[in-house]
Amino acid sequence: MDRQNVTQRIGFLGAGNMAEAMIRGLIQGQIAPPERIRASDVSAPRRELMEKTYGIRTTGDNLALVQDAEVLILAVKPQVAAAVMEAIRPAAGPDKLVISIVAGLTTAAMAQRLPSGSRIVRTVPNTPVFVGAGMVAIAAGPGATPEDISLAEALFGPVARTAVLEERLMDAVLGVSGSGPG
Repeated sequence: MDRQNVTQRIGFLGAGNMAEAMIRGLIQGQIAPPERIRASDVSAPRRELMEKTYGIRTTGDNLALVQDAEVLILAVKPQVAAAVMEAIRPAAGPDKLVISIVAGLTTAAMAQRLPSGSRIVRTVPNTPVFVGAGMVAIAAGPGATPEDISLAEALFGPVARTAVLEERLMDAVLGVSGSGPG
C-alpha cells in the first residue's frame, strides 16, 4: 500500500507503550497526520502526555473513540480486552477494521465479542517496534479483506517489517517474539 493512501481515521483503544510506538511511527513516517489519529486511555496523565507529545486528540471514552474512527487498534492489556470489546460493541461493526495487538487474543475470541461481520486482523508485534526495528506477524481474521491486510502492513511499516501468516502459526510467533530480540 502506498504510504500516502492511509487516509482513514485511526483510533487506538489504549495508549500504552506499544500504541505510542505506533503513533510515533505513523506521524514521523508521514503515514498519518496527528489530526487523523485518536487514542483512548483510562489514565488522564497518559492522555495528556499523548496530546502534548504527538498533537493527537485523546479521550477516556472508548465508545466515543470508536464512533469517530474507521480503523481501530486494540492495544489494551489482555485481562481487559474482553470488557473493552463488550463496551465498544454498539459502535463497532463491518464498517470498522479492528486490528488487535493484544497478546494471545485470537480472532475467534474477538469475533465472539464484536458484532457479526466485523473485519478483524490479529497481529503479534515484538518489542523492537519501540525503536522502529520490529517484526510484526499479521493474520487475517473473520471478514478481513486483502485491502485490510495491506492497510495493517502500512500502519506497521514505519516501525517494523511485517509477515502475513495463517493464524494457526501466531502462537508460535508469540513464543519466539518474546525471546527472539534478545
